[in-house]
Order: sequence, then structure tokens, then C-alpha cells
Amino acid sequence: MATVNWEVSDLKREVADGFVYQVDFSLSASEGDQFVRGDARLTFPRPETLEVDYENLTQEIVIGWIKAERGSERVAAMEKQINDELALKVGSVQKSGVPWAVAPAE
Repeated sequence: MATVNWEVSDLKREVADGFVYQVDFSLSASEGDQFVRGDARLTFPRPETLEVDYENLTQEIVIGWIKAERGSERVAAMEKQINDELALKVGSVQKSGVPWAVAPAE
């Protein structure tokens, strides 16, 4: 199984207090020249208090929020889906692409 990478691509927040109410994120995995990626969006309910000021957020903190909101079973299912998609591409007897293209950065 390939390592699944989580990445936050965008945050939507309220300017007044920095409350992050929406996050766009992706999961990706690669093996050799094969690469898969899945994008998703998650909306958060407003908490009673903000735990971290917007200026102090890191990608790791936000990914932690995503995983907590989704739950461990859903996170495992999402990572399995990405790995299953990669396995289909790696094991395929047909490939697409052009030989002069640069492989996507990991």
C-alpha cells in the first residue's frame, strides 16, 4: 500500500473572528509514474469557542480537524479508496499519457 498524502488547498473563514467554516482538501498517492488524487470539501459547524486563532493554524491542525470530523472508519475508507484507485492504475495493462510529459510532483 502506498502512503496517502493529505493536503489542504483552501480555507474559507469569517473575517471578524477567523472562524474556519469550510476546507477544501485532497488525498493523493503515487507509485512509480502512477498518481491518483481525490478532492473533497468539508463544512464545519461553529464551535462555542475557537481553539486556535486563524493566524496560528497549520496544515497539520486542519487535517486533524478533518480526520476528527470524518471519524477513523471514514478516514480509513477514504485512504483505502485512494490506494484501490492507485492499484488499478499500477496493475493496468493499458496506460495513457505522453512520453515527454513531466511526472506530477509528489
